[in-house]
Amino acid sequence: MRFLALLVLAGALHGAGTGAPFRMLQLNLCNSGHAGVACYRDGWALAAAVQLIETVRPDVVTVNEVCDSDVAPLRQALGNTGGGVFQAVWDRAAADWMRCSGDRGRYGVAVVARERLRAGGRGGLFPPLLQAHAANELRAWVCGAFVSFVACTAHPQSPRSGTGRADAAVALAQCRYVAGGILPGYPGPAVFGADLNLVWNGRAGAQRCVPAGWHRKGDGAFQHVLYSPAFEHAGTVTYPVRGTDHDALLVHAVRVAAARSTAARRRTRGPLSGRSRPSRRRSAGAAARCPSG
Repeated sequence: MRFLALLVLAGALHGAGTGAPFRMLQLNLCNSGHAGVACYRDGWALAAAVQLIETVRPDVVTVNEVCDSDVAPLRQALGNTGGGVFQAVWDRAAADWMRCSGDRGRYGVAVVARERLRAGGRGGLFPPLLQAHAANELRAWVCGAFVSFVACTAHPQSPRSGTGRADAAVALAQCRYVAGGILPGYPGPAVFGADLNLVWNGRAGAQRCVPAGWHRKGDGAFQHVLYSPAFEHAGTVTYPVRGTDHDALLVHAVRVAAARSTAARRRTRGPLSGRSRPSRRRSAGAAARCPSG
């Protein structure tokens, strides 16, 4: 089955156009050390992620549930020539940044890429009104402006806290904060990969977070990649990752000519829309600027 999927993907790539290939990898490594054994496995997920990155060679990796000490090995897997950004989440009970077990540093979200950063990273906590009232973990987002594109990630509110419908609305609001509020401030090609804790459809579905003219591809569950008109879709593959209960989501795309992407942005400029064509694939402290490397 996997061999057949790769053959289909190769055909899609061959017919996707003449633009440069671009690979986007979304990971949730469940690496805090505080989750149950169904998710955390003594840090195995980091080693598995490094191996996967070295195999599939993505251009950018968006990562959720990681420690800041994980960023360096992920960058090294990409060749250690690019940049990375990290943003911690806030522990309401401790009134401090949340930390991973075993002295592995702060816990949060990250973006790493083969390209170097052309500006410092930008990140922070979601505003208080966009945080779940009963949650101890205050969620965060982060963006990196790399040489030829911008990439952001976040890990919106989980629906597993027992207030599913309300938390799905919070997760959607947090997704829209990044997709509709942060990314429009950056010019040029942009991607947003995340475990959004949202299925793709419904009143509080990930498709309702997609800006007009953008595209979304997902893993059939909670992980999604949103990307601007500067990219055309070429294929989607998921991979199991040892040590976490989340598969890796790899989206293959091609860059379109600058003139075409500019024209597409002009045609589709407008508010967030939930009417884009869905994927056919199943399967508190004040906001702080993040350190970058």
